[in-house]
Amino acid sequence: FLDVHAALVWLQSQSKIDISRIAVVGSGSGGNIAYVCSGVFPELIKTSVSLSPGLWGAASLEPLVIGTGLESFGPRSMLFMVGDQDQIAVSEDQILSYKDFASFLEEQTAEPKDLRVFTDSADHGYALLDNVVEAQDLFFLWLEENL
Repeated sequence: FLDVHAALVWLQSQSKIDISRIAVVGSGSGGNIAYVCSGVFPELIKTSVSLSPGLWGAASLEPLVIGTGLESFGPRSMLFMVGDQDQIAVSEDQILSYKDFASFLEEQTAEPKDLRVFTDSADHGYALLDNVVEAQDLFFLWLEENL
């Protein structure tokens, strides 16, 4: 998330940028970064969109969420979007679900928030915006209403 912090510092130095209307959008592990940044930099980021967030420990396969141990960590104003069929088959009997991961993050997020799961979609990240018309419409509506 240090690259996002550097971008925020740079944006603050630009006189033509309305720094009260900054959003962070990320896909996959970048969706996790959008989530973390909304909690670490709430005074700088007005809203965030997380597309197909997911990050699991290599050995444990447990969801990894950076920031949850920080005292001042408070993610809010997040839109989570994910396909219900977006998953990773680790073995024949073990599947990692991006839908479940997004739901896990959404439960820890303060309002305003929304979790949209797109039925019969295995599209991951930005492919949701390319292939699911409703996702693209929702993406722009969220930014319009929350920036």
